[in-house]
Amino acid sequence: MAFAFVCMGLAQVNAQSLSQNSLSSSASCGAVVASGCVGACGSTASISYTVPVSAEYKTKVCLQTDQSSLCPNTGARAKVYKNGSLVATVNITAVGSGLGILATSGDVITVEVSLFPIKNNIQCVWLGNLDFSLRN
Repeated sequence: MAFAFVCMGLAQVNAQSLSQNSLSSSASCGAVVASGCVGACGSTASISYTVPVSAEYKTKVCLQTDQSSLCPNTGARAKVYKNGSLVATVNITAVGSGLGILATSGDVITVEVSLFPIKNNIQCVWLGNLDFSLRN
């Protein structure tokens, strides 16, 4: 297992086929290039972004939770793929959480986000939503 810096501190990340410098903080990542929502808007969401061919040799693509009104008994987990290979699984329940991935021209970054139950005896009337984005 590898560890990656996340906006809200350290989070454990399952990483496959990545050097330790491939995952980093999602802070200071630029403009939104794709966005999605899970919760009352849907239990799963998938977004994708292709790094432009005109991009610098290496660029950082960041996944970030932008806002959340999810019930405290529900969390959100993201699976991040680079060119079809799973590179990370990260809990993105907290606002500001996420991670950065180093990518090169033509790389395709795909994120699949799904909800999971948190067993804490809290019951909610409304599920709420979690909005997330990819930035470059």
